[in-house]
Amino acid sequence: MSAKRDYYEVLGISKDAQINEIKAQYRKLALKFHPDRNKSSEAAEHFKEISEAYAVLSDTKKRQLYDQHGHAGVDGRYSTEDIFRGAGANFDDIFSDLFGGRGRRTTGGFDSIFENLFGGGQGFGGFGRQRGSDMLYETSVSLEDVLNGKKMDLDLQKNVDCPDCDGSGCSPGTSKIKCSDCDGQGQVRVSRNMGFSTFVTVQPCRKCSGQGMMIEKPCKKCKLGKVKGTKHISFELPAGIDNGDYVISGEGESIPGGANGDLIIRVGIQPHPKFKRDGRDIFYDAQISMTDASLGKKFEVPTLDGFNKITVESGSQPNSIIKLKGKGLPGRGFRGRGDQYVRLVVNIPKKLNNHQKDLLKELDDSFD
Repeated sequence: MSAKRDYYEVLGISKDAQINEIKAQYRKLALKFHPDRNKSSEAAEHFKEISEAYAVLSDTKKRQLYDQHGHAGVDGRYSTEDIFRGAGANFDDIFSDLFGGRGRRTTGGFDSIFENLFGGGQGFGGFGRQRGSDMLYETSVSLEDVLNGKKMDLDLQKNVDCPDCDGSGCSPGTSKIKCSDCDGQGQVRVSRNMGFSTFVTVQPCRKCSGQGMMIEKPCKKCKLGKVKGTKHISFELPAGIDNGDYVISGEGESIPGGANGDLIIRVGIQPHPKFKRDGRDIFYDAQISMTDASLGKKFEVPTLDGFNKITVESGSQPNSIIKLKGKGLPGRGFRGRGDQYVRLVVNIPKKLNNHQKDLLKELDDSFD
């Protein structure tokens, strides 16, 4: 399992892509990964990923937040349902075209997408399950990790499925029963007379807390299916990561009968002893003598990949810049790597003996 990828990278588009290009690319990928057409085990996850990316980038306001703050800007303001809510009409158009007008009426259409995304067939109008709280893990990574990505392993203290009942909450050998009040629907209709009119509302069933099923004989160890424990999680922070929050869906706290929260990985980039970072570019100060600057010299400078030869031309001035193309960092949503800029810092001697002073004066007089 890995952290969320950059939405532009997911769709394979540039950051300045127009809405028509975004829509066209999503149509192409949706046709490739829709579970009705692609039966591979990874198709559903790919389809979910590209649909979420399209839902954000096709919405002007959400896209602006994402461009400014990344995933943290969107996830911190919108729930999963909110992310998709503003894009519904666009999805209808796309799936109507792709599936011959079946968009909202068949198991392969728009409603089934959200059934998969939200873990149930309740779409936007139903009552979602309660959700466990998000968990936060803070870490720092080096510029080398930004270049190569980093695999991480965590042992999280959280609610896990009870080993006695496998998370069902039922006593071994028993199972949940249908709620008698809502007949397993999880919701009930309530009518209220208001003068000459009757108003009917649909509410979560109180008896089963909107679950539709009830535990007749609770597990003696856990009562509700969850116990405190440890879960090992492995994931990869992708190359090109930046300061910010990366979300691993469903790996947060869990609650009985509810959906899992998310695990938020808060990443900070460590200062590097040699390089400074500016986006995808890195900067390095190379210390050279004034004679090397005057006469020129070839030597090696460090990069994130090792060492690289550079040539200091004769007569180079202090603070001259030498560019090493492609020796910077990758960036989310960009192709290739940035550059490394080497700044020449010319060291002027602070103390000179008389002989050295005479030589410099003789050199200075020769320019007249």
